[in-house]
Amino acid sequence: MERFLRARVENTGEPLPGWENRKTDKPTAFMVSVSMFGVVVLMSRDGRRLLFQKPRSKPAAYLNALGLNESIYTDPKFSFKPVIPLKKE
Repeated sequence: MERFLRARVENTGEPLPGWENRKTDKPTAFMVSVSMFGVVVLMSRDGRRLLFQKPRSKPAAYLNALGLNESIYTDPKFSFKPVIPLKKE
């Protein structure tokens, strides 16, 4: 994840949110995990998943940089193309 995010910053020239509301060109997996801490997913009685509130700007920026959106939390069938190709054995 770090490698992909740093390559994206290098290729786009757009830094990502870092610590203390500063921008960074070296995002870490820890930064991403800490920013996702406030995302709350609720499950209704009928099994639907709902976001308590939309992700704030920092988690949304990381999701966008990873090529994801908030559906990753609510859609159990959400799939994406792996950033790093899987090894074929």
